[in-house]
Amino acid sequence: ERMQQRTFSGFAPGSHATRPRTASELENLVLAGDWVRTDLPVALMEGAVTSGRLAANLLLDRQGIRQAPVETVTPRGPLA
Repeated sequence: ERMQQRTFSGFAPGSHATRPRTASELENLVLAGDWVRTDLPVALMEGAVTSGRLAANLLLDRQGIRQAPVETVTPRGPLA
């Protein structure tokens, strides 16, 4: 039996390409969350944290403030 809960994000296969990125068309609007598209190897909570840091870095950069590092792993293996 398939488990379904309202507390988990659900993304249809192939939906990654249609999700919004952190930067938006509006200068003062950035997006973050597990549903935001990143090009880093992240999922759910890691995606939420990473997109939040990317969003903060966009705002910091626009103010001329040093950005916070975004650490990630190097994709390796058969799925890289």
